[in-house]
Order: sequence, then structure tokens, then C-alpha cells
Amino acid sequence: MPVYSAVHANAANPYATNGAAHAEVEFIPGRLYFTSSPQDLSARNASSPDAHYFTIDHVLVYMPFCADFGPPNMAHLYRFLVMLDRKLKDPSLAGKRIVLYSSTDHDKRANAAYLISSFMMIAKKQAPEQAYRPLVGHSPPFMPYRDAGSGPATYFLTVLDCLKGLYRAQACGLFSFATFSLDEYEKHEKVEWGDFNWISPKFLAFASPADDLPVHPRTGWGIQMLADYFAQHGIVSVVRLNNKLYDKVAFTARGIEHVEMYFPDGSCPSDAIVRRFLDLAESRDGPLAVHCKAGLGRTGSLIAAYIMKHYKFTASEIIAFLRIMRPGSVVGPQQNWLHAKQNEFHRMLDGVTRDELDANAARPMYTSGPAVVDRMDVDELPSPTTNGGNVMYAPIPAQPRKTVDPNDPHTVVQQGGGRAPRRAAAASAAVALQQSSHVARSAAYSAAAASGSARMTVAQQQAAAWATTPKGVGASSSAPPLRATARTVHAPAAAVVAPVTVTATSTGAAPGTPGRRTRKAGPSV
Repeated sequence: MPVYSAVHANAANPYATNGAAHAEVEFIPGRLYFTSSPQDLSARNASSPDAHYFTIDHVLVYMPFCADFGPPNMAHLYRFLVMLDRKLKDPSLAGKRIVLYSSTDHDKRANAAYLISSFMMIAKKQAPEQAYRPLVGHSPPFMPYRDAGSGPATYFLTVLDCLKGLYRAQACGLFSFATFSLDEYEKHEKVEWGDFNWISPKFLAFASPADDLPVHPRTGWGIQMLADYFAQHGIVSVVRLNNKLYDKVAFTARGIEHVEMYFPDGSCPSDAIVRRFLDLAESRDGPLAVHCKAGLGRTGSLIAAYIMKHYKFTASEIIAFLRIMRPGSVVGPQQNWLHAKQNEFHRMLDGVTRDELDANAARPMYTSGPAVVDRMDVDELPSPTTNGGNVMYAPIPAQPRKTVDPNDPHTVVQQGGGRAPRRAAAASAAVALQQSSHVARSAAYSAAAASGSARMTVAQQQAAAWATTPKGVGASSSAPPLRATARTVHAPAAAVVAPVTVTATSTGAAPGTPGRRTRKAGPSV
């Protein structure tokens, strides 16, 4: 786990590029390369007979909760795999070097590195270490991923961790492109279509429904439709980890068991809760739907415990896989808790090795019929549909900042109502953020300073200051001046909302919080 932390307020940022272009890294000799540059290298395509440059920086866009920036979700990975495979097989590009480039911003570099390494791992059937090997020693090093919390980061994931998590999930049959439905994934992760993700054939994670929230005016989606979906897809039990926000009869009336396992928001489950959850999951012949308030922290922690026990994932592997399937999963101390419990979970099944599969992995994801757990060739993947525009967003579960894209058939904009102006303003601010990490954030924070007041942590204020500081003027200016503090101060409202808000939904959220109906700063977990 990398030692660099956001609390290193006075140290030079080791991931800073100072705007310098980097040498091309070779993945396939004479054919596939990766680099990063502050310039638009695609402008060279017209005059370069032997190279084709392309970037996904403004095409596959990760929208953060707070200071997180990835890894890209499964939909983005799928789209990238198909995109790159088509380029490598395009007759008009035959004989040319295909060069993926990113900007020199740390978030863009890390996400591009993850995607191209994943292509080598999945399409070329390489082991994670082999797929990542061309990037070993790349300078500056790639910024490690952090959680979606608003406080100082205490646990980090590397690009290699993410590759290992995805590789192990495929090897164990927890995920297969052969049964993965891109359209269903992108549809149902949206708030207006249920806000849920299948993590594995055994578990579906979702945000809590609420009786005080009406069905969506256009989709008609509500708890009744959610319960119908669960019944149709064989969900046998619903596990609620948060306070009661809805009547469980919607599920029990359809023959779905409903189990209460409450523990506080943002905390780690007790040993008794873990034992109850494991006993329940192991005694039910069918998938479980698990939720807390946002379906991220508490939900991810218990699902991780089961998978670590049965499939011997390491903590970093399962956290990475969870975030690929449902961005934002496992927050704050829950990460360190999983790390501390890793050996204990592994010992629960003595004699079972990491290479042995659990019988529950035989159930395919999203579809009925015989399971297909072998990895599918990339050239067999159906071409994904587009939203009619140039940008494919990575919606984050349960967030009122998902992109409002009129060309996306799954995006629904709530019209009218008291929250509409605030949601519209938040969406507009987020669109600006997509264009360039530092430049757009600078403009967003500057615009935020002109509006009302809200609560903002010192760390967020310092992150804003770092984002608006010109880079490349010395080592000290490249260091993110974040400090480990939970003290809050008054700051402009949009300064909190702008970096984390993208779409209009029927739910509201307190300023600076990624989850729905939160009571305090930080993520609903």
C-alpha cells in the first residue's frame, strides 16, 4: 500500500508531472503504446503516417464523490475494451502504432494506465503482473486510488491492486463478460432506475428505498418495481443495514425474506453482525440483495467479508473489485477493518485454497441459463450503444450529481419542484469539471466563491486551494496541502457542491455529502 497520503501537507507531491510529456510505453511491440502529455496529441494524426493517437480523458469520465478519481467502473472498462480492440483491427490503421495518451493530470494518467493494462490482461490473457509490467518504474509513479470519503485518506489502492481484484473475480466466476449486460448495468445504477449493481451472482448491492420518496414521474420506478425485479431475478433475501426508511411488506408480500442487521452509518460491523450475515448468506440457496443508506460502505463491507472468506481475496483485491462494480464502495475505517480481518476471514475455511471455487459462483449474472465462467474474447463482445454524444459518464450510485444527458435514454430529468434550480446549477457546474482536472476545478471553485454559504471541511478548502494553484512553478506548489482534520468552517456552498454534483434526481443531499438524505459531511455508507 503506497505510503503517500493526503495528510502530507508540506511534502512535494511525488505524483506531480509539472506538465511534462512522457516517453511512450510499449505494450505490444510496434503496435500498442501509452503515454501522457499536456498537449492534444491527436492533432498529430493528420500528419503522422505511422501513428494514431487517441485519448479517453473526455470520453470515459469518472465523476468523483469527493477526492476520489477512480478506478473506472465496469461499464467504462467494457467500452474501452471494445474501443481499443476495434482500433487494433481497423484496416485503415493497419501498420500504425496505436497510442493511448492521457493528460498529465494524476487522475487521468492512473485511469488510462488501469484501462490499457486491463486490456492486456483480458484481451491478451496476461496475468495482472505481466499486464502491468510495462508501467513498472514509470515516472512519476501513478497516483494510488483512495476512498470516496471527505476526510483524509488512510488506505490506498494501486493500479495493480485493481487488476488483481478483477482478475481474481473472473478466475473465481464472480464476473464474466459472457453474462454481463452493459445496458442493464448502466440503466440500473441510475437513481431513477433503482440505484443498484450486481456485485457477483450471489450479491446485489442497492441504496435504501424510502416511503417518503414517490415513484419517479417518468420511469415510475419505486419500491414496488424494485421488489418485482428482485422476485423476477431470484432474490431470496433482502438485508437492511440502516434505519427503517420503508415498509418491508413490499418484499415479504412477494415471498422475499427481509432481515434486519443494523449497525451505525460509517462504522464497521461487529463480529456478531459478521457471523449473522455469513450464516444467512451461506444458508440461502439464492442471491441476496443488501443495502444500507447509499449501498456503499456498510453494504460493501459485509459483501467483502463473505467473498474474502469463500474466495480468499485480499482486502485490496476485494475493495478494488467492489469499486469497479459499484464505485464508492467501502469507505473510511471500513477499508482498514477489512485489512485487519483478512487473515481471520481466510482461516474460516481451513483447507480451502484460493484456487477452489464456491458453488454459488455457478449462477450467471443478470441472465438465466447455464453459467459461463470462462473469460470471453474481447472480439466477441457486442459493440456498445452510444448515448448520441461524445461523452460517456460513469454514474456513481445514489448520487444527485449524475450527469444530465438528454441523449441518454436512461437519464431522466425531474421538472419543476423546489430542488430543480439547485440540481440544475449543480449539474452545470459538474459539466465544467469534466473538461480538465485542474483548469475546470479552478474555474468551478472561483465561481463557487461568489455564492451563498455552507459548511466545508478544512481539507476540502485546502483541496480547492491546491486545485486553483498553477502547477509547474516549483515542487512546493505541486503538493496537495491537505491536513488530517475533521474541523469544519464556513465556505461557499457551490465550492462543496460543484466538485461532487452532476445529475438531477428526485432525491436531495446535504451539501458536501455523496449519499442521499445524509445528516453529516462525508459519504452515506
